[in-house]
Amino acid sequence: MLISLVSVDNEKEEFLVYSSSNPKNHREFTLPFSYLKGIDKIDGDGNSLKLTTHRKETIDKKLEEYKEWKENNDLIRTDRENIEGVSEVSLENYKIINEEENLPPSQRLKNNIEAINVLKTLEKENRSARKDEQEILAKYIGWGGLSDVFDEEKEGQWLEARNFLKENLTGEEYNRAIESTLTAFYTPKVVIDAIYESLSNLGFEKGNILEPSAGTGRFIGNLPEEMKESNFYGVELDSISGQIAKELYPNSNIQIKGFEETNFSNNLFDVAIGNIPFGEFKVADREYERNNFLIHDYFLLKL
Repeated sequence: MLISLVSVDNEKEEFLVYSSSNPKNHREFTLPFSYLKGIDKIDGDGNSLKLTTHRKETIDKKLEEYKEWKENNDLIRTDRENIEGVSEVSLENYKIINEEENLPPSQRLKNNIEAINVLKTLEKENRSARKDEQEILAKYIGWGGLSDVFDEEKEGQWLEARNFLKENLTGEEYNRAIESTLTAFYTPKVVIDAIYESLSNLGFEKGNILEPSAGTGRFIGNLPEEMKESNFYGVELDSISGQIAKELYPNSNIQIKGFEETNFSNNLFDVAIGNIPFGEFKVADREYERNNFLIHDYFLLKL
């Protein structure tokens, strides 16, 4: 699929482009300047967007014009940008360097609440996460092992957290959180690193990677440096986890929906990786309903 340059917004540092493979059904995309430094991009449906040499030269020219324009214009900066020491919004995928292990439930609960608070602030202010906010979001681990927070008889920190969730989550988000206590167990970094090491030993260097039950994207955040040219796709049913993944990994394709609702192109992926959900329940997917598989078997079959 080829994309054509439509317009440029210097103040927002954005390009408007559209896919031109099918003029009757073209799709428009708004892309930050930083996203156009490479040749190949991926759209929301898993299609490769290739810029021709001519079009890339056009974009490079526009970038040079922007630099000259910026040097000759005094841009109005927002109050947030004028605050000394405030981190800039990150346009790069977050990298998990270290993580705290064996945290007590009270600390895991605190981390989750702080992450949701940041996420809701971003929604309210309609902006992307700064680097310091990404650090907070990355500590969110979901509600596996924290079911006490949804027990109406529990008091103290559990009651306080429960009230916060009821006030800040939608009804659907709250119910999803309750349901996730059975399946939302996040994969430790040591396990993820071991999986990538095995993948490297098999000769994989780069390609299209799918994580069908992505959570907050821990496999993306732990992607080895030698595989950084890969295109990563994540699918996550839980909206809170999915939104956090989008804030942490803006250069990856994150879809917030059930795996059964996805419709990726055949043979798009080189590798499927992750920690799929296990449980004594099934997924409603007409294409596979005759198999009558439990959720973990369903994931393996659909892959």
